[in-house]
Amino acid sequence: MAIGFSGTAAAAAKPRDPGDDCRGIICLYKQYNYGGPPVTFDPFRQTYKDLPGDYVHNVGSFVANAPGCFIRWTGGRQNREVHTGDRDTHYGRGFGKLMEAVGKNC
Repeated sequence: MAIGFSGTAAAAAKPRDPGDDCRGIICLYKQYNYGGPPVTFDPFRQTYKDLPGDYVHNVGSFVANAPGCFIRWTGGRQNREVHTGDRDTHYGRGFGKLMEAVGKNC
C-alpha cells in the first residue's frame, strides 16, 4: 500500500516566497533570509526614501520586484543599481551593511 501526501500538506511544507508580498516594489529586511517586517519602496510612486534608523547600515536581505538604486551617503555617495528579479538572502555581508537610502534612479 502506497502512502502519499495530500496537495494541502505538500503546499504547507513549501517555504513562503517573500516576492509574494513585494509585487512591483522593493522589500528590504533587517534579517538574513527575508526575516522580520520589510521596509518597502515603490519606485512607481516614490523617488527617494531614507531608511528608518534601525535599517541604516543594517539590511540583511532584499527582494527587488522593481528597478531601483541602493544608496550610501556617508563618506561620499556610493550606489548599487538593482533590477526587477534581483534578490539576496545575505545582503548584510556586502552593501547591506552600508545602505542608508533607496531611490528610483542611481
